[in-house]
This record gives sequence, structure tokens and C-alpha cells, in this order.
Amino acid sequence: MYLRVSTTQADPSKTDAAVKELNDSVRNELKKVQGLAACYSAWNEDGSGVTVAIYESREQAEGAADHVRAIWSTMGSMLTAPPSIKEYENVIDLKA
Repeated sequence: MYLRVSTTQADPSKTDAAVKELNDSVRNELKKVQGLAACYSAWNEDGSGVTVAIYESREQAEGAADHVRAIWSTMGSMLTAPPSIKEYENVIDLKA
């Protein structure tokens, strides 16, 4: 497994629009990403947020990079800066 954490800052006045976009087109596009095992987003009222994406492998994450960048670009008008991304190579499912 391979994990990417993207931290974001959105315009707080656009949070409702961002949530609608997540629930509509973004969710449908994420279903098409090869190797994406799970993806979660969370945010605060001040517009700060985080997205956690878990892939089956690093190779699949790298292969999906262009598709994921295209998805992020649809959210661009709501963000005040590009996402900051951290990657993690060792992932354990503690719930399983």
C-alpha cells in the first residue's frame, strides 16, 4: 500500500461549493482512478483541509498522477493555494 496526504486551504466562503463539487463530479472521477483503494477528505470551518488517498502500490499512485492532478484542477477556484502533498511508503491497516 502507498499513501498520499494532501493538505489544502480553501476560501471559507466557498466551502459549501467545494463540498457540492466533492459529492458530485469529484466522487465519480475518483471511482475511475486505477489502484485507488480509499480516499477521505476532511475540513474545518476556516477552510483548512486534508485529503488522504490510499493506493494499492506506489506504481499505481504514480500511474494515476495525471488523472488526480486533473481532478484537483476542478477544485482550483476554491483553493487559495495548491495542495501540499506528503507521501508514505509503509501503510498498515490497523482496523483489519
